[in-house]
Amino acid sequence: MESSAVQTQIDLRKPVSFIHQTSDGPVHLVVRASKAGWMALFWDRKEAEAWTFRTMAEANQSVLLHFREVYLAHRCSAGCGPVDVVALHKSDDVWGMIRE
Repeated sequence: MESSAVQTQIDLRKPVSFIHQTSDGPVHLVVRASKAGWMALFWDRKEAEAWTFRTMAEANQSVLLHFREVYLAHRCSAGCGPVDVVALHKSDDVWGMIRE
């Protein structure tokens, strides 16, 4: 993957957990371990997507690539950043993507 401002802020040695603030509102990127492997979760106000992968690296790459495809013109601002607490994703989870 080519480098970008976003990738320099995301530690790919651990599962992605990131919120982008876009003109469409917040966009959530989450990678979590599951019984089937690793889940890559993506949602915003218009759509929600989930994919399962064998490895964390594949899930991280997929969710980041999907974000870049959907929000090609996005440039990160101070409002974009990693999220260490799942509860911060839940507050904006209208699709029910986070289940605990």
